[in-house]
Amino acid sequence: MPEIRLDSTPFTTLALCDCGWRELSGTRAGAWRCAAGHLKSVHSDLQAARTALNAHYACTRRARSTTHPRQAGSKRAGRPPTKK
Repeated sequence: MPEIRLDSTPFTTLALCDCGWRELSGTRAGAWRCAAGHLKSVHSDLQAARTALNAHYACTRRARSTTHPRQAGSKRAGRPPTKK
């Protein structure tokens, strides 16, 4: 069974596989998504691919839950509408 490792810096995440494959991504979620595709297409390991995809979903949920409403959208996101 191939092993995927993630090497993260503050700005990028590198996904590494035992077979020598590597992919650079801007986020941890993106790196897990690339790893899932690699595991499915190259190694035909559907269970490992599903595990990597679940890690991708966990990262996106975590990122959405920790993002402040004003960072998620426009400047007025999270404020009640003003009356004119």
